[in-house]
Amino acid sequence: MYCIKKEMTSLESAVLLIPEKIEDPRTCQYDHRILLLSGFWEKPKCRAKLQGSIYVFSNGSADGIINWQVLLQHGTKLNVFGREKVNGFVIGSDVELDGYESDFTIYTDNYKMHLVGGEAGVFGGKSLTRERNWSGTLEGNYQFKNRKA
Repeated sequence: MYCIKKEMTSLESAVLLIPEKIEDPRTCQYDHRILLLSGFWEKPKCRAKLQGSIYVFSNGSADGIINWQVLLQHGTKLNVFGREKVNGFVIGSDVELDGYESDFTIYTDNYKMHLVGGEAGVFGGKSLTRERNWSGTLEGNYQFKNRKA
């Protein structure tokens, strides 16, 4: 970041921070990367296990699939599997994905996640559910795999 100091008066001064455009080295050095996700999604009376493979392209756009195992739905124990196609973006440590197609066994959601770590670590986040509220929570582990053409 650049720091510019401008005199306001003789007694006070203001500091203006201007962000510097920096390409994220985690995406720009590769044709694409694969973001692997493993964790759980929950909302009241619902719980599911997730495994995701998300292609992240050099411009930060993302496209992939999340595989789901529904363990609890509306308080009833289940063992149902489904897939959800997602797209969105990864910028730095922030991930936003929108579900746009799924098997009949699950609903599509919108997801906002934050990655903590470098090439691998943990993630946490929330999801906009079919009730159109952010009642879903996500947590788990992630890992990036690099791919050159």
